[in-house]
Amino acid sequence: MRRGIKFFMLVGAVTILGYSGFSAQSYAAGGKALYQAKCAMCHHSGAASDLIGKGGKDIMTAINEIPMMKMLKGKITENEANDVGKYLQSLKK
Repeated sequence: MRRGIKFFMLVGAVTILGYSGFSAQSYAAGGKALYQAKCAMCHHSGAASDLIGKGGKDIMTAINEIPMMKMLKGKITENEANDVGKYLQSLKK
């Protein structure tokens, strides 16, 4: 009986996480909004971006090392950079 309860609890947890937006697509969607708000003005939008395929680590490195991007230091978290990276990687064909 306990085994059955544990199984249903596991299925329920997976279902809840799946429906609450924990997916690469939802991170990419959030990353798209962040990209449009903070990056597109210099890097163009969507498929025209020079950053297609870049990841969150690339973005954080650029913010910390490229003088023109240092204005974003402290304004974009590592998690946000990862979301933007997922969006940029979703554009790669």
